Amino acid sequence: MQRIAKVLLVLLLLPAVIVSSGIAGEEKASEKKLLSEEIEAFTSLYSKGFGDRDLKLLIGPASKDYMNAEGDSWEFKLVSEKDGVLTYGMDTGKKVKEDRELLKKHFQDYIADFAEVHKGKVRMKDLKITKTNAEARLKVYIIAVDHKGRRIEDHGEIDAVYEKRDGSWKLIKHKWAYMDRVIGTRYHFVEAEAMAKVDYKHNDSPNVNQSALSPGIHSGSGVAVGDFNKDGIDDIFMADGVSNLLLKGDSDGTFTNVSKEAGIDISRGGKGVTFADYDNDGYPDIFVVGFEMSNILYRNNGNGTFTDATDKAGIGHKGFGTSACWADIDKDGYLDLYVVNNGDIAKIFPTYPWKSKNAQANILFRNNGNGTFTDITKKADVGDKGWGLACGFADYNNDGLPDLTVANDFGEKVLYKNNGNGIFTDVTKKAGIDDIGNGMGVGWGDYNNDGLPDLYFSNMYANARWLFDDPDYELPFMGRFFRKSIMARMKNITRGNTLFLNNGDGTFKNVAYETKAWDGEWSWGSIFVDYDADGHQDIYAANGFISGKRKDDL
Repeated sequence: MQRIAKVLLVLLLLPAVIVSSGIAGEEKASEKKLLSEEIEAFTSLYSKGFGDRDLKLLIGPASKDYMNAEGDSWEFKLVSEKDGVLTYGMDTGKKVKEDRELLKKHFQDYIADFAEVHKGKVRMKDLKITKTNAEARLKVYIIAVDHKGRRIEDHGEIDAVYEKRDGSWKLIKHKWAYMDRVIGTRYHFVEAEAMAKVDYKHNDSPNVNQSALSPGIHSGSGVAVGDFNKDGIDDIFMADGVSNLLLKGDSDGTFTNVSKEAGIDISRGGKGVTFADYDNDGYPDIFVVGFEMSNILYRNNGNGTFTDATDKAGIGHKGFGTSACWADIDKDGYLDLYVVNNGDIAKIFPTYPWKSKNAQANILFRNNGNGTFTDITKKADVGDKGWGLACGFADYNNDGLPDLTVANDFGEKVLYKNNGNGIFTDVTKKAGIDDIGNGMGVGWGDYNNDGLPDLYFSNMYANARWLFDDPDYELPFMGRFFRKSIMARMKNITRGNTLFLNNGDGTFKNVAYETKAWDGEWSWGSIFVDYDADGHQDIYAANGFISGKRKDDL
């Protein structure tokens, strides 16, 4: 929601000129700036070289006397083959003596696999400078089609060593840290929004106040799927800034807009949305979270129409809501409701990039079983005031009670343990998930099939996070006294997504890096789903934001 605000917040805390600001001495600043610019230029050459399958561009940065005594063989080994998907890993254990000509041949053989390249992207992930050279970690992402018409996706990282030669930096050594290749012999998914008649454009709300830090920037709204008419076909509800949409699923794979017939085509938009049968009549109802507007509860009448039951239910709280989740927290047979709130971005500013608690408090509504709800937030002790964006219930400790987690932007995640007496306890630090990354999404799922729910958070990732390891990167005067702490926190909040393995003893372990689940780029919502029906939970993470060519692109 507040991506531009977040970037400005980082820049307020740290110097505005990312590469050269604060480096001791004009000569050193100029040298480091030149180096980073040259390596960024190399990554652009690599990106274009892979994209155009241009061998000259790929070999260009290598010095004439390039030599790697322990180079890679560039050979792929088949790891698995299932349901039309081939997974390979580059054999980095086999070493060869690689000079410039062999490097050129390796590049030539590599791009020869591709009949066409849809996307070639190389970005600098880390940069370390020594007295004699510079070491860079480069991320490589390629989407292509091979000569058999199969889709190829390569994800990997290169360790590149550069040395100053005749006034410019040249590549002297190159090694793959890893390279994973996935080949699809058939497409599991195809874009079908037009065919399915769901290609609607989201409208921004004219009633939401503009943030002074991000004028003209609006976030999207939520989507929920449920069978509202009990015909066995999933339907879609799309929250919108102006008028929400209800799309009925038809037997031919298309959808029909029934918003008017269903009685929800009112000039009143929303942010988050969920389907849930709050009154236990067998029909899923719809709850829409309002941002700078009241929440809406649509009661399903069971005949294809809905009634606005917000006032009767007592959950029409007007605030800065972003999402909601349901669970029967007290085991009385009725679903209770937790609403996540954000802050008034037009009037207040997050206090810290990593621990802001000055937003609107979240709310827990207890279902009374008679169509009404009671606000029990204070009693339950779950009124977190972080800049919340997502929530999720799951019984992480297998005691039969749903526990609650919240993902906060500009701050720490929160895990609440359900005590079974209407009260929750904050066990975030005890459980080991005190993750300060900028949380956008929450997903619960048992990814390793051990019977325990694991936890996935989608966060922000910054390509320029390597700057926070730079000892010459000067902070404002007061920040200099807390350099180690500040730099560690800033690097942590830009590290990407986190996957917490449930240890079964009430604690979790972050295994995002060893499972390669961290690299979701600039992520938003995320879910666990077994998309290929192989009995293992996969992760889907939506991502994307404004990207630039500059090295200080956050």
